[in-house]
Amino acid sequence: MFGCFLGVENTLEQEYEERSLILRGKHELERRLKELEEQGRSSRAADEDALIRLRKDLKKTKALLRDAQIMLDRAKEDNPGKSALRALKNQVPSVLTKECINGKPSFLLGSCSFSSNR
Repeated sequence: MFGCFLGVENTLEQEYEERSLILRGKHELERRLKELEEQGRSSRAADEDALIRLRKDLKKTKALLRDAQIMLDRAKEDNPGKSALRALKNQVPSVLTKECINGKPSFLLGSCSFSSNR
């Protein structure tokens, strides 16, 4: 009869050891899961912070670009274009030359010689 109890006792001890191993494994897996969840939360928070910072930087960049474009537009409006100035400079020698050819002395130059080596 004691032999029967010993067999049952051995079986119970083995089952207890197996159950303990399974519980330890379960606890280890739960701990790993919590760690991964925390990493995910911190990673999402960091990503959100970076996204907010990047959005602010983008707004600043857009504002600076808008301001620069406005300044360029104003500069173009305030100053005549280089091509317009060049055309006016090219017209001056031809007008003076025509006056000299027609025998009309130029009131700007004392003589009819004009050098366009500018």
